[in-house]
Amino acid sequence: MATSFLMLPWAIAGVLVIRVLKPFIKIRFAPINATRVGHLVLDVEMMLTEDEFRRKTNPIRVLDVWYPWVGNLGVANSYILNLWRQRLFVLPRILAGPIDSLNRMLPGGDTNIFPYRKGIPMQLGQHHDIYGARRAVQTHLEMPASDVRRAQEIAADLGILPSDKFVCLQVRDSAYLRWQTGRDWFDDPDRNSEIGDYVRAASFMLERGYKVIRMGVVAEKPFLGPWGKGEVVDLPFTDERSDLLDAYFGLHCSFFVTTGSGIDALAHAGRIPLVTTNVSDYLRDLFLTHETVSIVRIPVEASTGRVIPLKEFVDYGFHLLKPEDLSKEGISFVANSSEEIAEVVTETVGAIEMGFETFLSRSMDEELQVLFRSALPAWACAGGVRGVVSPSFLRRHVEFIS
Repeated sequence: MATSFLMLPWAIAGVLVIRVLKPFIKIRFAPINATRVGHLVLDVEMMLTEDEFRRKTNPIRVLDVWYPWVGNLGVANSYILNLWRQRLFVLPRILAGPIDSLNRMLPGGDTNIFPYRKGIPMQLGQHHDIYGARRAVQTHLEMPASDVRRAQEIAADLGILPSDKFVCLQVRDSAYLRWQTGRDWFDDPDRNSEIGDYVRAASFMLERGYKVIRMGVVAEKPFLGPWGKGEVVDLPFTDERSDLLDAYFGLHCSFFVTTGSGIDALAHAGRIPLVTTNVSDYLRDLFLTHETVSIVRIPVEASTGRVIPLKEFVDYGFHLLKPEDLSKEGISFVANSSEEIAEVVTETVGAIEMGFETFLSRSMDEELQVLFRSALPAWACAGGVRGVVSPSFLRRHVEFIS
């Protein structure tokens, strides 16, 4: 982040002020990455959550200055950015950015930077709740009551009433990044999934009294299935989709079924249970938080179809390779079947009904769960996180665990 020549006097004055004031109050700067909704939501939420968690035992006097960063991609969700503006002290980037940039370049500026945990421990990023802070601190991302009422009026036109229970569904494809960037190379197609594989799970949720919201700004294919009008809302293919409605659904759903990207950050931030499916990056997308039930793609030898056991996959360092490098090693992934996806959704509904803590305490003690975790690097199963891999999925794929 280069400081422009014209703003250099302003930046120098700003750095002098924040350092002179340091003995009395720490002024900390923090950019808000507004280009991707996942970063816009969860980076900020976890920074605030972990900072509040730490300051409960080590209170310090601070003034935090935030500013948006949009790069060349623009703002991913203007409504969410405005929510942060209402809660935080947010200055325009042209004012705060040069001071933050110069402060970072000069020695001694670390205490004037809002703490952002990246790669601690090892590769775990800010999204991983490694301290269990989300269980101890309330969410910071909340919609005003007037906005909730406005969103409910729009949702009612789609058949979703305030009294309805609903589940959000996010199935990643390439449409959004092509729409946002106009390019294909920016995408990661190995993280994509087929929307049709989620029909069975959606039908089960409808049977259990939930309505289903398929999330997304745009999508490659509509979500078609044997359901009636108003039971499933295919949001990318409606005229009513908006940044406001995305935030409302994501922050007020009963649980969130996802393939692990972008908009599901709303559920993480809102302390809402998640079902994470088709996970191929075990270190990035597993065990993010304590109310997550996950199923993973199984690695196989592309030439023979042999399942590569998890311990072998990790011992050879394959878990650290990018998809294109795995392909060179002759390794591919088997996507989750519609039956597997329906099973993990069934488990999650049961977990909600019995209480998630009870479900987690039982699942954590299962032999296959312990085997799965022991095959991963110790740092990957961070102490504060209590999410699990689906017990039914592990029983179905014993050869992958043992």
